[in-house]
Amino acid sequence: MRETLRVDGRAYPTDEPDVLVRMQTEARRPALALVVEVAEVYLHCGRALIRSRLWDPASQALAAEIPSAGEIAVGRLGLDLDPELIDRELETGYRELY
Repeated sequence: MRETLRVDGRAYPTDEPDVLVRMQTEARRPALALVVEVAEVYLHCGRALIRSRLWDPASQALAAEIPSAGEIAVGRLGLDLDPELIDRELETGYRELY
């Protein structure tokens, strides 16, 4: 299947205890959660994703020049969080759940 599920809306990371407790699995609570306020959801043809070469390492040569997801989130949303915490959770946090 090449189609992708496309979600439009707003999202932000949070470390609010009320949110994190709802994400807890097997007595493990995440350090961060991503709250998504969904405005629209639909299936999207997969051709654009394939043409983007998103998963092709050769197309990611500029990645070293781009700020990390944590730096972007903290800067754009004015969060009082350490950007490295967001980056670490995005990189490894989900792996610890399984």
